Amino acid sequence: MTNRDIIGLCLGNLLRRKTRTILAVVGVIVGVCAIVVMVSIGFALSDNFSAMLEGYGNLHSIQVYNWGGGGASSNRGKSYKLDDSTISRIERIDGVTSMTPIDSEYMTIGIGHMKTQTEIYGVRPEYLQKLNPQLESGRLLNANDKYALVFGYNVACWFYNPRIQQGYDWSNTEPTVNVISRDVILTGDYNWGTNQEGTGDYKYETIEAEGVGLLAGENDESAYRVYINIDTLQDIKASLAKSRGEQPSSAQKTYNQALIYVADLDKVSDICSTIKEDYGVQTYSLNDVLAEMQKTANTI
Repeated sequence: MTNRDIIGLCLGNLLRRKTRTILAVVGVIVGVCAIVVMVSIGFALSDNFSAMLEGYGNLHSIQVYNWGGGGASSNRGKSYKLDDSTISRIERIDGVTSMTPIDSEYMTIGIGHMKTQTEIYGVRPEYLQKLNPQLESGRLLNANDKYALVFGYNVACWFYNPRIQQGYDWSNTEPTVNVISRDVILTGDYNWGTNQEGTGDYKYETIEAEGVGLLAGENDESAYRVYINIDTLQDIKASLAKSRGEQPSSAQKTYNQALIYVADLDKVSDICSTIKEDYGVQTYSLNDVLAEMQKTANTI
C-alpha cells in the first residue's frame, strides 16, 4: 500500500462520518483558540503590570536602606554600616551600573515672593543622568553643578505667597511659579517670607541657588523631591548645623539610604539578594512587586 492509498483511505473514512469529523475539527479549533487567547491575556497582563509600575518609578532602580545607621549582621559574620566604604564595595558588584548615597534636608525654598517647604535630596549627578527621567523643562544636574536644583513636578505646584495664604493648595496640579530661575533661595528659616522671618531660635543664612530643571513625572516618587549635588547639600547641612551651634562630627558619614541603577533588568533580583546576604542591609525594587504580579499572570 502506497502513501497515496493511505491518504485516500483516511479521507474516505472521514467523509463517511461527516458530522463526527466536523465536530472533531471544531473542537480542536476551539481548544487551540482558547489556549492562544489565554496565553495572550497572560502576556498582556505582564506588559500592563510593567507599564503601570514604571509610572510609579524606575524598574532599573534599587533602593538600599538602613534606617538608624546600624548594620545588621550578614551571613558572613560581619556587620556593615551604609557609609562610603560600604557603598564603594556595593558599587563593585557585577551588574551595578551606577550608585549614589542619599542625603536629605528639609528646607524652605523661595522664588520671588513665593515659597514652599520640602525635603531636598542630595545625589550624585551622574546617577540622576543614568536614571534619565523625563523633563518638563530645563536639564538634569551636571557634575560641576554646585547650587543647582532639579525640581519634581509636584513641588513646583506647592509654591504659595505666604503674605496672602497660610499654606499651599493641595488640590492644585499646575506649577504656581517658574522654577527654572536664577533667583532661588534656600534657608532653614521656616518663617522666611512672613512677618516672623528671622524671629526663630536660630539665625539662618539665605543661600542663593539656581533652578535648572523640572521633571515631567506627576505620579512617581521623584515628583515630590528636589535634587541637588550631594556634596553641596552636605556643605549646606554643615552651615545649618553651625547656625544651630552644633559641633561637626568627625565620624565617617553614615547614610540611611542609597540608590542603585542596574542597566540589565535580569540582574536586579540577584543584586538585591547579594546586598542583603553580604552586607546585612535591606533593599527594595519595583521588580519585587512586578514579580508577584507576574505570578498572577502566569497562573491565569
